Amino acid sequence: MGLLLSSGCSCSKKALDTSPPVLSDVCTSVVTQTSAAIIWSTDEPSSSQVEYRLEHASNTYQSAWGEVNTVLVTIHSVTLSGLQPDTCYCYRVRSSDAAGNELVSDELAFLTSDDLLIGIYYHPWWNQKKWQEQQEYVNQPTLGRYNNRDIIDQHVSWASESGIDFLAVSWWGPDWEYNVESAAWRDRTITDCLLPAAERLDICILYETCGRLKKDSGAFYPAKPEGSENSNEEILLRDFEYLCENYFSHPSYLKLEGRPVVFLALSWEFRGWADALARLRQAMSRAGHDVFLVGIMDSWQNPDWTSCCWFDTLTCYHMFTPDPDRVQIHDSTIDASDLLDRVDERYEVWSSAGLGFVPNVMPGFNDSLNPNGAGNPALPRSTEFFESLWSVAGKHLDDYIKRVMTCRFHL
Repeated sequence: MGLLLSSGCSCSKKALDTSPPVLSDVCTSVVTQTSAAIIWSTDEPSSSQVEYRLEHASNTYQSAWGEVNTVLVTIHSVTLSGLQPDTCYCYRVRSSDAAGNELVSDELAFLTSDDLLIGIYYHPWWNQKKWQEQQEYVNQPTLGRYNNRDIIDQHVSWASESGIDFLAVSWWGPDWEYNVESAAWRDRTITDCLLPAAERLDICILYETCGRLKKDSGAFYPAKPEGSENSNEEILLRDFEYLCENYFSHPSYLKLEGRPVVFLALSWEFRGWADALARLRQAMSRAGHDVFLVGIMDSWQNPDWTSCCWFDTLTCYHMFTPDPDRVQIHDSTIDASDLLDRVDERYEVWSSAGLGFVPNVMPGFNDSLNPNGAGNPALPRSTEFFESLWSVAGKHLDDYIKRVMTCRFHL
């Protein structure tokens, strides 16, 4: 007996996918002396490949792929490494969808920097109890709720692969009186873990002034504050002697023309330190180190040029402000365009002193869950804003210092 089909039944084949992915927003994100990160988007999951060549090497392409080329994504990032400093490269991106349809972008170009260094503030504040203390947070870390040092190598790898040249590491001393155990744990984290892992980039100290020195009348003076056994000048000198013995001579410690670099937090709250810092420099010189002091200033206060002159150069920790008198705010969100204009104005002020200036960039900022920032408006993360802020920073880059700081790798 034959098979009887109803007259209303029909068979059809699934339409073949013959359309390649649509490429958009092809650009460089971070360019250093020897590396460049290329980013782009596609309208469907696709592979990630970049072809690049020297400007004058016509049709001689090298290829680089995403971290896992078999994974199809819509947001693409490929880092080119081993490049030559101060050199023009041409590049194009390729993406193929699951059906094998491929599209190649037009050719673009970028110039590697000559001696620009990019740093990032790194805060290894986590310890065995930290996650229990911080119950509320917005996003789960990619590596999970870690509470040990095993993840440091991954952090260093991510930073290096992203074009970061050095980490300015939060340092609270070996004997922070409010929590000696925590301070010692952090100090050993740097000496035992970060420095050995830092063959791919350098580190320097971010001196946490609020955890080492004590205020008197709302500021840090060199003299002995009321109720203290030692003067702030004595504590600072002792701390720098410790840094000299344990950090400054390490081959991975950041130096500018042979001078070990130290960032001093809350430098705008230093008062009357001209002679004390001169004595500190003399002591370090006798120990064989001409320290390079970076004063971290309040980005939105007018500079006190008298105190600014105590430092070798100046920087700002970040350029976020929740103050509606300084930046436009709409529906609890910072107006990014207006903030860019205000940052440009402030950088013009800071770079006009002739002391050298290290601009800061950030992809976004949200401290609303921090007790000190509760209720603050957010600055949403944005590639467009990040790139625009890089352009502003480039206008104010010091010809001698040639450093840019990124805020922040806060863990």
